[in-house]
Amino acid sequence: MGIEIRQMAAGDIGQIADMFDRLYGHLNSKGFVLKLNLQNIKPIIEASLSSNFSRIYVAHVNNKVVGFININISKINIKFKSETSKYIGNITELFVDSDFRGNNLGKLLVMRAKKFFSENGVEYVQVNTMVGNTRAVEFYKNNGFSEDYISFIEKI
Repeated sequence: MGIEIRQMAAGDIGQIADMFDRLYGHLNSKGFVLKLNLQNIKPIIEASLSSNFSRIYVAHVNNKVVGFININISKINIKFKSETSKYIGNITELFVDSDFRGNNLGKLLVMRAKKFFSENGVEYVQVNTMVGNTRAVEFYKNNGFSEDYISFIEKI
């Protein structure tokens, strides 16, 4: 299996949009309350091509995109103090096609994201996952992350 981790190209946008749809369909089936706006997803993906602060890296196997990681850099809230960086890295989505899980593609995508963050002076990386997603929790723990806080949501 020829694995390549690379920055997304314009020709990948349709495949990545399809993976976003599959990812959020799965999350919604598990209780995630916010729904993906498919009309907006392609322009959002396209914008990462020209951004200095966000990237989408893809796992490319045998001429097919089979996974992606969506990341960005944001300023640390000024109420917090960091000695070495004013920025934090964010992993907003990570997806690997179920047929390709177990091949370290997720780990390779996270490693590439961490390299981008490091190259851009980021000291900390954060990621959120759903409560009860034990597979994701274990994945992130095995890749150097520690649990930090719990987020709550309520429809009013």
